[in-house]
Amino acid sequence: METIFHALWLCPALRPLRKHTGWYHLFPKQHLEPWDFLQQIHETQPNICFERFVTLSWLVWFRRNKKCFQHSVAPITQWMLWAIEQVDYHQVHIPTTAAATSSSSGKALFWSKVDDETLLLNCDAAIDLASQRMGRF
Repeated sequence: METIFHALWLCPALRPLRKHTGWYHLFPKQHLEPWDFLQQIHETQPNICFERFVTLSWLVWFRRNKKCFQHSVAPITQWMLWAIEQVDYHQVHIPTTAAATSSSSGKALFWSKVDDETLLLNCDAAIDLASQRMGRF
């Protein structure tokens, strides 16, 4: 059974990404749960590095889903350069201050930064406990 830790960070297919980013030092020698691992990075790395790590992790998850369900992905080295370019662009051009969006009701919604003691992690995954499956059903 593949774990989230393996899928997002330890899969051998991701070696080029870990090598390119220099993130080998972030990975613990002993097993950690994903939450503990993210908490450790959050506590030991500057915010900009942590945000970059989490964003690239989300892009890895997105790539894996595309590969599993659409059977189409770019080679890892090509994808890696695109993903890093996307993160760089968003860190420079997309402000992290309150940004207005529109909800389905037409009311404006506002995102505001949470306090420094809070870690917000948005996961887009479906899990069916009855069948012990995850993904699309």
